[in-house]
Amino acid sequence: MTPDFRRRLQAILDAYDDAFRALGEAKDAVHASTDTLRQMIDVQDRIYAAQTRAIDAALTANRAAVDLLNQLDA
Repeated sequence: MTPDFRRRLQAILDAYDDAFRALGEAKDAVHASTDTLRQMIDVQDRIYAAQTRAIDAALTANRAAVDLLNQLDA
């Protein structure tokens, strides 16, 4: 193997190492963003549940007020 061939082959293999290292970093970034998205979805679910409870409570209070108002006319 000539020194030039060895140098060129080493440069190619080094480039592959760099590429695979970058792919590993990209994979880690995708996993991190997926974890963040899962956390955001969990928070959104809790917000929707709280919103649903608030709407149900407001409807219950409103119905009680309507019933009380209707008793005044009876």
